[in-house]
Amino acid sequence: MSNQKVLVPVDFTPESDIALDMALSYCYAVKADLYVFHVIENPPKSFLDIDKLNAELLEKMKSLVVSAVDRAAKDGRSHVVEDVYRRIDTGKAWHSILSMAGNLNADMIVMGHHPKGSTWKKVLEKAPCTVVLAREKDIDFVLK
Repeated sequence: MSNQKVLVPVDFTPESDIALDMALSYCYAVKADLYVFHVIENPPKSFLDIDKLNAELLEKMKSLVVSAVDRAAKDGRSHVVEDVYRRIDTGKAWHSILSMAGNLNADMIVMGHHPKGSTWKKVLEKAPCTVVLAREKDIDFVLK
């Protein structure tokens, strides 16, 4: 049987850090594969600029995961991250998140809760899988 797949859209905000922490703990507990995903809503026009931005974002996502593992270690939770997949897309965030979830056949999407944003509403309405909105006040309960 294949592992579950958990998609974590990140936008490099504290809210996406919270979602990543929660997803990482879940993936470790159930041996799920973690897919970290970023959407570039306004990509550069030049292919060379897009290529450079992709490389920068992949490295930034790698740093996010390493930081999440470090935060878990400080809280006394050890993690061994074997497979973390990083993906990037361009377009409307909500549409790209749903497309990626469908393409991966994801079991869960874990997103940070942005009170001002509307992206999560469209994802909640149309997602082909479970969607978890991670909020700071919920994270302590989930991770303990």
